[in-house]
Amino acid sequence: MAILVSVQMAKPCPYNMDKNKRNIKMYGYCIGYTFGVKYVLEVPMNEERDRFLTELMGQCWHDYDTDKPINTYSLEAYICKKCKGFILGNNDFSQEEDFIRLYNWAKGQEKLKQILKDFSEQDLFDREKGAHFREKFASNIYAFFNEKKGRV
Repeated sequence: MAILVSVQMAKPCPYNMDKNKRNIKMYGYCIGYTFGVKYVLEVPMNEERDRFLTELMGQCWHDYDTDKPINTYSLEAYICKKCKGFILGNNDFSQEEDFIRLYNWAKGQEKLKQILKDFSEQDLFDREKGAHFREKFASNIYAFFNEKKGRV
């Protein structure tokens, strides 16, 4: 039985998934609850965009072996082969904890003032629809620098 749901009705709800023993950061749109089960429309992270922006900000896009996690008390972590850092994964700018780095960096970039004006801080950090606005914000910055060929 297939159920079709309009994406317009969906509410953003960020989460992490573990598929086939690989941590894949995704965010989804919460479609609803039935008998305590949350139904989510999955949307994979935009890895190309997030890698480009991470490196543009001068940070490491981590290279790590997902088959060799370091198990800590409450989570799996990794060691980056490039920077040797203890990491949880790469940036996913639709997620608030990663997005804040992009947002703070963007506030220091004169060229991005117009993009910053186009988004309210309240929308970017809104509990229900923030993931949607963070996704658009990051994509707008990505598009801006792709037009400029990555010049900061």
